Amino acid sequence: MPKDASRRPAPGCRTPRRKRFVRAPALAAAGIALAALFSPFACTAENAGSVASNPLPAQTRFPIKFNNGKCIRARLALTDIERSRGLMGCRGLEADEGMLFVYRTSELRAFWMKNVPIDLDIGYFDAAGRLLEVHPLRANDTESVYSDSGEVRFCLEMNRGWFERNGMFPGNGLALDLPSLEAAVRARGFR
Repeated sequence: MPKDASRRPAPGCRTPRRKRFVRAPALAAAGIALAALFSPFACTAENAGSVASNPLPAQTRFPIKFNNGKCIRARLALTDIERSRGLMGCRGLEADEGMLFVYRTSELRAFWMKNVPIDLDIGYFDAAGRLLEVHPLRANDTESVYSDSGEVRFCLEMNRGWFERNGMFPGNGLALDLPSLEAAVRARGFR
């Protein structure tokens, strides 16, 4: 049987012709633009010019210390896209693992748990790294959990109960070790 014979329609049947895709260059350019927009390394107005040429991925874990000697391994959310993705899809964290959201300014913060299937606690920290407050976050909850303070610069998501189990309460002098945080941000490829 000839090679093309199997592709011919049966007698009396008509197959629709395929339309040629003539807008390929325009759609390819749009696809590249969208990929750049949703890339975890995309620059935003907030961090433009502060990203190294080859930053490490957001999934990289870094040691972050506290002034009481406790050390955690944290993913760093440094860009708007990384902060909006957060721990979406994460099915679990190790005992001392979390995600630290780093902002350039201090203000009121709000977090939700869309597409995060595990219960977490969030600690809100000021610019000096002091723990201001801790709030529970329920799995897949789309209601925002706002900070009480308008001075929040860092937000740390950890497993539910982690702050309490480790004796970390607002007002007890607990603070992030900012030099270890700065080293982690530099190691990620940001300034």
